[in-house]
Amino acid sequence: MKITQILIFALLIVGGIFAQDEKKETTTQTDTNATVVEVEIGPSPDATLNFVFPESVEKQFYIGKWAPVVIGFINKGETNFNVTRIQASLVHPFDSKFFLQNFTRQSYFETVAPGEQRAFLYHFMPDPMFEPREFGLVVSIFYSNEGANFTNVVYNGTAALIEDVQALDAATLFTYVGIVGVAGLLGFVVYNFSRNMGKKKGRRVETGTQQDVIDNEWLEGTAASRPSGSRSPKSPRSKPKQIKPTTRASLTG
Repeated sequence: MKITQILIFALLIVGGIFAQDEKKETTTQTDTNATVVEVEIGPSPDATLNFVFPESVEKQFYIGKWAPVVIGFINKGETNFNVTRIQASLVHPFDSKFFLQNFTRQSYFETVAPGEQRAFLYHFMPDPMFEPREFGLVVSIFYSNEGANFTNVVYNGTAALIEDVQALDAATLFTYVGIVGVAGLLGFVVYNFSRNMGKKKGRRVETGTQQDVIDNEWLEGTAASRPSGSRSPKSPRSKPKQIKPTTRASLTG
């Protein structure tokens, strides 16, 4: 009897363990299915989308400039779609999972009725620090329908980033003008400096000449003030005295 009771007790324990495991598996499956129903990511079969790059059919975009893309949305279903946002990204050309730049997310929240066609304009700007070369470009649109969320990758391909030639020419011209302006300013400074130095030297010579004139003023009117080659006039004292002739009368008398 004891052995039989022990066997029955062991069977009950094992059965309870299996029942708990089955209950857990059922709960997990139910939760998983509920999650999938609440959030559905992917394209809707009732929506048709197309795109166009109006300013660059070759998909060449200027670095540091806004580039537009127009997305067409067609509702082929029987209920409304709500277009919530559009977003684009630059990715590595050989690995789309490696993001290089996420562009600004633009919100719309516009309704597209059944059988209606709508166009949505989106702009993105490649970072000015990028070098001209090919990148990967991904453009996605997000929309919903009665609690279900959808997303469509409108474009997933290569895009070439190029430089704006006009902007480059303007920058080069501005650089040249700046260089010429700096050179002219330096030349003006050097010219003024040399001119001021020359004036200082000239003033020193004139001061010395004026000093000589002042020092010689007390010699004016004397023989020392006359040039060395000129003959001085004869002094009245140097003239020989004239002896008046005497008459005999004066001698005898």
